[in-house]
Amino acid sequence: MACRPAAVTILVGTNDVRNGVPLDQYRDNLAAIVERIKTHSTARIALMSLPPLGEDLDAAINRTLSGYNAAIKETATHTHVDYVPVYERMADVLGQRGDRPPYDFTVALALSAATQHYVLGRSWDDIARSGSRELLIDHIHLSDRGAAEVTDLVTGWLAAALRS
Repeated sequence: MACRPAAVTILVGTNDVRNGVPLDQYRDNLAAIVERIKTHSTARIALMSLPPLGEDLDAAINRTLSGYNAAIKETATHTHVDYVPVYERMADVLGQRGDRPPYDFTVALALSAATQHYVLGRSWDDIARSGSRELLIDHIHLSDRGAAEVTDLVTGWLAAALRS
């Protein structure tokens, strides 16, 4: 808040989903974050829905994630802030191709991806493709293409938010 932002986007909760944080607790924490920002700034605020966990949208973890995304949308409405549909955009992209690999995040996979990128110089997109993924390098973290989708959404929101 010391930077006096004109706009703030909030994308938080992937680890809450993975760790089974109760939905009511998640909702309360998210509302507290929004209220703290509102109390200490005049920034426009947007809550972003969580991206899929893995690219199989029918996986059990993505059915669980849908409850968290509903909580995000409800919190945006109740706290009078904007909502940026990250999950929805990614689901549109992923819906164009069937037979996605099942959700299978491990720390070893994340470390392998980081090593391939930072040591071997492979692009995040190449790493994702090597695992038959498109938007996520290790079932959680965004590939360049996944990040571009989020960037496009946030850029659109910022342009509209700062005009009004």
